[in-house]
Amino acid sequence: MKAAIIVAPRKIEIREVETPKPVDGQVLIRTRCAAICGSDHPFFQGIQTYRKPPLPPGHPGHETMGVVAESRTPDFSPGDAVIAIPKGDCGFAEYFVADAARACRLPPGHDGDEMVVAQPLATVVRAFRRLAHAPRNTACVLGVGNMGLLWVQMLRHRMSEGARELGQSRTLICSGSPHASTGTSELGQTEARPPQADCSGPLPSDGKSSPALQRHSPTSWGLQDGIPGSATRVIAIDLLANRLAVARQVGATDTVDASKQDPVAEVTKLTADKMADLVVEAVGFEETLTTCLRLARTGGEVFAFGVPRYPIYQFPMREYFRRQLTM
Repeated sequence: MKAAIIVAPRKIEIREVETPKPVDGQVLIRTRCAAICGSDHPFFQGIQTYRKPPLPPGHPGHETMGVVAESRTPDFSPGDAVIAIPKGDCGFAEYFVADAARACRLPPGHDGDEMVVAQPLATVVRAFRRLAHAPRNTACVLGVGNMGLLWVQMLRHRMSEGARELGQSRTLICSGSPHASTGTSELGQTEARPPQADCSGPLPSDGKSSPALQRHSPTSWGLQDGIPGSATRVIAIDLLANRLAVARQVGATDTVDASKQDPVAEVTKLTADKMADLVVEAVGFEETLTTCLRLARTGGEVFAFGVPRYPIYQFPMREYFRRQLTM
């Protein structure tokens, strides 16, 4: 089979390698679609510290969907469409092996390539469930790449369900970074549900956003029964105009172009100097994490979601302490 191999920093080769063999309790999956996660970039750039090139064939691909080619478990049959986490994160290949416990069969009619987004969506769902249940007037997310756009939808749609129940008015902010990719975390212990209905508003098919983001909103994934909380306002901040345009399509009520405006100054004006109750960092850079602290109100909450590019960052501890933030 063919597999992508990172042979040196910023260099990938496609090579012929042996097709892996499943053992009992595993399935062999023919890859149909594999997404690039923000956590894959440090491997490509050669800046992660615990594994150096050349990497194993297909590594570090882990956001995958495909069709079962061989099954060594009664849970799956050849021909089943599945999303799965490859054994050893070796999903950038024509075939990969996965444990049955880390694969999920897709229902008929919901087996398109966009379902590969179910894995990163699961990380957002899991992170969302970890948020405090406190009432919020304002919140902030840094980064509106694919992951940030999922956050915009979760915060705008799911939390607004809580708003209608509680009769409370709140605001959210989503903000971005100069360097394109976004981050994600490990697969949460969350069942990714298939879409049940189309998103209410169409998105531009400009090739710059995920097909799943163009076709489905979190409420269409069966997530409408949300955590208490609401967001009648979502402010998206990024350096790229096309991302900000898509953010508006999926629910952001305000956008700030950080390439032209000071995000902190703009959020100060938009919130009448109240700032954000919640700030979600979805980029993974030291400077964006620092910006999060400045966007949060005193006593606010900061959620570090973006994958760090380096193992150690300088952290403005005095600012964090002075503003009594929860992180």
